[in-house]
Amino acid sequence: MDENMAKTVDQQIEDILREHPNAECFDGEDGETFVFDKPARPVIARFNAGIMGGKPQGAAENILRDTRLFPDKEALEAFIRESPGAVGTLANEVMKLAGGDKKFSPRRRGVTGS
Repeated sequence: MDENMAKTVDQQIEDILREHPNAECFDGEDGETFVFDKPARPVIARFNAGIMGGKPQGAAENILRDTRLFPDKEALEAFIRESPGAVGTLANEVMKLAGGDKKFSPRRRGVTGS
């Protein structure tokens, strides 16, 4: 990618992130760049239904499709075809935007929080 093209892509991403404050940019180790928006409740419900329905790959693909802001649809579909093993990893990162990485610890009975 030449320097002018890189600046154009960087500017596109900056513009998208300004327009979508809950979005996040993800860079892959092979040079891929994606921007996904924070999943809304209906998107999370669809994802969970796919997981519970025994179709985790489809669920992961759908959450990426439903929240994709960059690159274009064709580029995302090419990534899904060419790197199916990475789709779940990227979907997990997208779920983190909606709190999917929060940790909880059990509280022992009779002990109150501080």
